[in-house]
Amino acid sequence: MSFVWEREPIRTAPLSVLVPMPSVAGPLEPTLEPLLNQLKRLGQDHEVLVCPEGGPEHRPSVPGSLAGVSVVAAEKPGHGAALKAGLSAARHPLVFTFPATGEYDPADLPRFLERIDSCDVVCGCRTGLSRWTRWRWNFWAYMLFAVSVRDATCPVRLYRREIFKRIPIQSSSGFAEVEILAKANFLERIFDEVEIAWKPGSVSVDRGTARDCRRVFSHPDFGPVDPEAAAAPTVS
Repeated sequence: MSFVWEREPIRTAPLSVLVPMPSVAGPLEPTLEPLLNQLKRLGQDHEVLVCPEGGPEHRPSVPGSLAGVSVVAAEKPGHGAALKAGLSAARHPLVFTFPATGEYDPADLPRFLERIDSCDVVCGCRTGLSRWTRWRWNFWAYMLFAVSVRDATCPVRLYRREIFKRIPIQSSSGFAEVEILAKANFLERIFDEVEIAWKPGSVSVDRGTARDCRRVFSHPDFGPVDPEAAAAPTVS
């Protein structure tokens, strides 16, 4: 069977925004207010789900000024666990991940949307990373999983949600970012990249564990083949 390059247009579809929140992050307003303003300018239907990485005991309270924002807490701590909880709750065909670390600019979102019609995943590529840092962060993604994007650990991405029907997240840690790309690469999904604004933050970022890397390399889980059996639950 020949490879299918064409993708259904989706850039104007409703959008689920997942906001992983490290347990030591500051107030939500500096991240969410610019993000909500950008979403309002886009005019697309959307939902915003804050996903605390510290587990249910670190569930943040959402200020009244951030109307329409929900919190989805994972059962255990970790960046990957937070992503998994957010994906289970996401209702829309597009999923944008934008962590609450103060490092990123939501004004880059329209450039992700411009690329998604011709691919399955649009990966952010952080400007300002040194060549050594980029190599160090990408080494295992390339050597073990043949993931050749320029910034395999960047947590700002836009996905077609349907790809997760075959990509259950096994990693609780930040290695989930590499795991998703590794599995999508194996399943012959199409990637694109956009350069994004980035400033190093003061919040410690979970970059993953060797344990999760070994688990995904040795026993990768691609979930059910039947798309109906893998359909994500909706928010109640």
